[in-house]
Amino acid sequence: MLVSHNYKFIFIKTRKTASTSTEAFLERFCVDPSIMESYIPEHSADEVENSFGIIGSRWHGKIGKRRWFNHKPVSEIKRDLGEDLFNSYRKVCNIRNPYDLAVSYYHFMGNKKVDKVLFEAFMRNPSTLHTLKTNIDLWSDNGIYDFDYIRMESLQSDLCSFLDKIGCHSKSSFPLLHFKKSSDRGNYKSYYNSSSRKAVENIYGKEIELFSYKF
Repeated sequence: MLVSHNYKFIFIKTRKTASTSTEAFLERFCVDPSIMESYIPEHSADEVENSFGIIGSRWHGKIGKRRWFNHKPVSEIKRDLGEDLFNSYRKVCNIRNPYDLAVSYYHFMGNKKVDKVLFEAFMRNPSTLHTLKTNIDLWSDNGIYDFDYIRMESLQSDLCSFLDKIGCHSKSSFPLLHFKKSSDRGNYKSYYNSSSRKAVENIYGKEIELFSYKF
């Protein structure tokens, strides 16, 4: 997660949505402007908080005493920033087609094969249902949400549009680094049968409806 005091935005970091790449790109707007041009984000940064902004830790150990960390829910961000400051800043996060996101989780959990039967079994496994946490838990505060979003499917163009909104379009020439880039798995549709498709719709129904995603 990020907070930029210079440009008055909050980045809510969602799961499996190219959010680390977007976060790394937007970090430069949360640091001293005098080093923005030369700023290089770290893959596993620790938390930073100063007068220019906040950069949440990307360290993958236990959260422990860290106040600002990568997937900090918006309700906790609001609590720790204070409601007045939180409400005055623009919020933004990454989103992704849930059907594609579920396939990404399937491989993230160590499954190698493109196999409809194995994928259906994965989606029926109770531990999978626990693991497949919906990103709505991150960007929704008791069912209330108000944010700009960057679709993973149109990452570069949506990011440029967001920079326009915060008055930084001239900064779009900075490189968009690719952290945690996965291998090309082909079309997500090849993994699905009617049962696994229904399972995804039961889990991610709100996102599918809200962002008008199709299978």
